[in-house]
Amino acid sequence: MAATNSSIGTGRRPGYESSLVPKLCFMPKTSSSRGIWLGDDPLDYPLPMLMMQISLISVIILALRFILKPLGQPSIISQLLGGIVLGPTIFGHNNEFAEKFFPFRAKVVLDTFSLFGLMLFLFLIGVKMDLSTALKSGRRPIQIAVYGLCLPYALGKAVVYLITRYMSMDPEFLKVLQAIASIHSQSTFPVIAVFLRELNMLNSELGRLAATASIVSDICYFFILISTNVFYMSINTSSRNTVGYVISVSLLISFITFVMRPVALWINRQTPEGQPVKESHILGIIIAVLILGFVSQVAGHNYFLAPFLMGLTVPDGPPLGAALEEKLQSFISVLFLPIFFTVCGLKADVFAIADKLRNASFILIIVIISVLAKTIGIMLPPLHSRMPFRDALTLALIMNSKGIIELGIYNDMLEANILDIQGFSVLFMIVTITAGIIPPLVRSLYDPSRRYMSYKRRTILHNGRNNELGILTCVHSPDNIPTIIKLLEASYPSNESPIKVCVLQLVELVGRSTSLLVDHRRQTKFSSQNTSTILKAFNYFEQSNKDIVSVHAFTSISPLATIHDDVCTLALEKKVALIIIPFHKQWLGGRTVQSSTAIRNLNCNVLDKALCSVGILIDHNQLTRSRSLGKSKMLLSIAVLFFGGLDDQEALAYAERMADRSNTRLTVIRFCMDGADNPFDKEMLIKFKINVLHNERVTYQVKKIRDGTAIMRIVKSMENAYDLVIVGRRHEDSALTYGLTEWSEFPELGIIGDILAAPDFEGVSSILVVQTQTLVWGMSEQE
Repeated sequence: MAATNSSIGTGRRPGYESSLVPKLCFMPKTSSSRGIWLGDDPLDYPLPMLMMQISLISVIILALRFILKPLGQPSIISQLLGGIVLGPTIFGHNNEFAEKFFPFRAKVVLDTFSLFGLMLFLFLIGVKMDLSTALKSGRRPIQIAVYGLCLPYALGKAVVYLITRYMSMDPEFLKVLQAIASIHSQSTFPVIAVFLRELNMLNSELGRLAATASIVSDICYFFILISTNVFYMSINTSSRNTVGYVISVSLLISFITFVMRPVALWINRQTPEGQPVKESHILGIIIAVLILGFVSQVAGHNYFLAPFLMGLTVPDGPPLGAALEEKLQSFISVLFLPIFFTVCGLKADVFAIADKLRNASFILIIVIISVLAKTIGIMLPPLHSRMPFRDALTLALIMNSKGIIELGIYNDMLEANILDIQGFSVLFMIVTITAGIIPPLVRSLYDPSRRYMSYKRRTILHNGRNNELGILTCVHSPDNIPTIIKLLEASYPSNESPIKVCVLQLVELVGRSTSLLVDHRRQTKFSSQNTSTILKAFNYFEQSNKDIVSVHAFTSISPLATIHDDVCTLALEKKVALIIIPFHKQWLGGRTVQSSTAIRNLNCNVLDKALCSVGILIDHNQLTRSRSLGKSKMLLSIAVLFFGGLDDQEALAYAERMADRSNTRLTVIRFCMDGADNPFDKEMLIKFKINVLHNERVTYQVKKIRDGTAIMRIVKSMENAYDLVIVGRRHEDSALTYGLTEWSEFPELGIIGDILAAPDFEGVSSILVVQTQTLVWGMSEQE
């Protein structure tokens, strides 16, 4: 993370002694007004003025957000433009408006409020930041970070040196150019993390790479910054001050590392899993942040250095990291950050840039050179490792993102009189334009779903009866385990056709900024009791079916909105034929006990993007498993409802494999009307009959029906008849399903699956709704 101490290396003290800052005298008043009825103007008092300013800022931001959101612009744009609208560029250009609503006397209060929010934001980003990711990242992120930092840093400094050598210029402005070259060479994790979350790219391949590289970049830049500050202090101040600065930095870092870190770990250990962190512990951490921020200012460091370092000491994720995020996230993102961005915009005057066009041109030149050099530096390592040019360019655009850290530094430089209003306005507009242009470019260049394109059929039907069957099972909690394991047992692993099971535990990303995909063969330490329970259950299943079942467990910690990317990517890498995902509802005694809209959206996204077959597993009775798949030695009764179509063919292929199990009884019910059958369905049924010809446990029935009412009647009669019902998801519109669509509550289950999943459908404890691999260009249906 970038941090710069404005007073170091400039030869001047921060304050208002400069001629650039107006001197005003005003009579201090009490905080609150007595009201207009007693002759007070509320806007003459700090508290009403602050409330009015926050309200006005919020209204303008919401209006701009309403306009810009359909254009795909991130929220930061509406906040930055809100400052421009209210500032001297537009409304503030009117002196009466500026004096009434944003007078100079109210500046300190609003600035303090916004900077307090920035401080808490950086603490929270530190909490979410996982330094171990950088330490275990491998060579590629380190190369990207080093090239992306060193090349623009060196080239920017060289260009400033050439300007100094061949052009006459104010020495103070040259220091500004040096600072700009330094700032634009870095890629800060707080900015990158917010950008990736805004674009739902946290768990994409490029998102993980960018986040890790930005962490490495921050670490490198921190040491460069400290070294530079010490060097300039040794030149411009006494050795006593230099030694004092070094000692104070060392003591601050040591105290945070060796005192506050153990305290945070102790709080984690003291909090039982699944229980909330004590309010006193959370309050103590926040008070420590404020005290350390104060100590940092006393020692002459930047006000947000200590809070950020303090955040790094707090373990990311639950319980403490998640609790701090829950307490602070909404308050910071909804109130503090928008005000900070808007306050920065209030200080920018676009029209003032024309007063110093020469300086503005040099700033623009340095920024452009730094951006180009950074783009080249970031693209070189990925291209060398044969990453597609399009993806490498997208990564470079992400790493060139600018935002809250850069604005915080520019704001400090402006307040310290290092930067004038013209220079600040130019840099503010550069950040605004960058934040507005990069997201649409990234969206147009990078589509994570491109990785899911497959030109090979990955289905049970095309897998073959005597080949290894790959299955990816998704698990949200230990409640999902029994039914999934029994379904895997029913899938009949054998020496001729073993089963490769990839278990993916899905965990919502809370309390951290970087998503994780944990391979439990490499990382044996369990992060939670749930993970331990899941792994032990599937390891026992593997040991009980030695040589015919192999289990490879993973945990995905990602935002639920994009966690389907991990599901689809892992399915692609492991070349599985079937993904099993639990239904988003669970029942107990006929009533819903748990329902998750986020899990439902996840299931829909997997159905839409998976490159193989997908099965949604529904279990009505989580606790009453007497007729479920709960006893592997008892006779298992399975039914397949065959209406026709590719999904039903895949369901039948899966059931045919199950029928080879000696204690399984399979009933295939063919629903048909008078008329010609689909030739592919007919061929599939003929092959099925031939394959099960000598299997006495298989029954084939044909049900002649006329309309959907007959289907409802037959399905209703199946209550208490079967342990597992398998049905295809999609069926062509016909008289068979006419009138049933309007009753469908969950389209992701299809018409028949929705009927079977209804809570009033008793007896069937497990239902599997199967969707075969979605066809892509270049693939024939019967390939």
